[in-house]
Amino acid sequence: MNHKPRNPLKRCRIKPSLKPKTDLNDGKIQQRNEMFISIWNKRPHRSEINNQWLGDKCLTTFFHHILEKENYKSAEFVEENIILLTPEQHDKVEQDPLYFIEINIRRDKLLQKYDRDR
Repeated sequence: MNHKPRNPLKRCRIKPSLKPKTDLNDGKIQQRNEMFISIWNKRPHRSEINNQWLGDKCLTTFFHHILEKENYKSAEFVEENIILLTPEQHDKVEQDPLYFIEINIRRDKLLQKYDRDR
């Protein structure tokens, strides 16, 4: 037995103003990916927390912005603001930004440079 709703569902269309604006971020995403590849080619493929091997394949989950890119726009594309982490470490630091001592040390140094830019 097929179920038919008493009232037919209204058809809806996505308004042009509500469509995702992916093209606006494409330039930033490409620039960020280029920076990640540049870092990947320069640094050892190891976590900078515990020296754990990350593998040969470059994944964006290995890269963490020490100073948040939303709050420190001038540091978003600065290589010293990036630390290589395992995906598990990246998840941990996203949940608790003060968890890793190495990141706290680097954050303090970066804040001296970029806090006045906020």
